[in-house]
Amino acid sequence: MNTSDFISPNDILADVLVEVQDEELKMGFSKGWYNAQIQRAVEELAYDTFFDKKTLDVDFPRESLMMKMPKNAFNIKEMYLFNGECKPGDSVKVYWKRQFNNKNGGKYTASRTDDNGSSALDPFYSSKSSGGGTYNTNLFYYNIQNGMIMFSSNGKSYSKVRIIYNGTGGAIDETPYILRYLRQAVIDYVTLQQFKAMKTRDRNMYRTMYTDKYSELYSIPNGTWYKAERRVKTLDTLERETLKQYVGRMNIV
Repeated sequence: MNTSDFISPNDILADVLVEVQDEELKMGFSKGWYNAQIQRAVEELAYDTFFDKKTLDVDFPRESLMMKMPKNAFNIKEMYLFNGECKPGDSVKVYWKRQFNNKNGGKYTASRTDDNGSSALDPFYSSKSSGGGTYNTNLFYYNIQNGMIMFSSNGKSYSKVRIIYNGTGGAIDETPYILRYLRQAVIDYVTLQQFKAMKTRDRNMYRTMYTDKYSELYSIPNGTWYKAERRVKTLDTLERETLKQYVGRMNIV
């Protein structure tokens, strides 16, 4: 896959402006508005196809035991704690714990706990069997609340945290990153958003255009959005990696 397989947001915009008859940007929509719709189209593809998988290594928040979700992240897949370099034998897995709340930096609440004296002992994270034994206190937890990742206090013995997650595709600039065979889906998506906005001004005129474009985009199995999803999901490994590299270079200008 090379740059000839990608097109720029300006290429998308040129086609959209012709279709909506706004080549001179005199209908009340700025170039920034159209670019924002292109970005939304890429984000929606990321949500629907999970094509954008990222890995982030950051310092573990030892003092607060809380950190913000990575920018443009929407689905955490894996999480590990480590010191130095992240190696399989030196890292520990962090598990999601339902209703875990560490807002006060150490003292936590949860519907099930790992407190030996609690009657609500967590049956999954505990290592104590019905025949007796000891409880496992070496499990590491996290939960997410209001965009904040909260960690169990035993994670303080590690300096780094690795988060593997799905991203939303990043921001928009002139980098030719949009896969050529996704072009029509993005064009139709942006056009639909413009027709939707215009429908509030003149419902009679734009209702039919909006309905027709909606069908072109979302009908199954011939809608352009359905085809785009199918194409992204069938990319081979190298194509997926190249796509992620291009997506990772995007910045707002």
